[in-house]
Amino acid sequence: MNNEYKNFIREDLAHARTQGLSEHKQTLLCEIEVLKSKLQPHDTGHIHTAINVLTERCKEIDTQIYSTD
Repeated sequence: MNNEYKNFIREDLAHARTQGLSEHKQTLLCEIEVLKSKLQPHDTGHIHTAINVLTERCKEIDTQIYSTD
């Protein structure tokens, strides 16, 4: 395999990975909105926790997408 082809494959895989992460993040953001709609004044601490965990995961995904590694 020549280097040009290897670079093409590497870039294609990186794009696919980034696309997959972006789609995953979008799914998480939709789930966060669903959870927010279920919040009540009392007894929904577990939902707040889930929202916080998913929000942090979205931040991690952003880091993965925009890292230069």
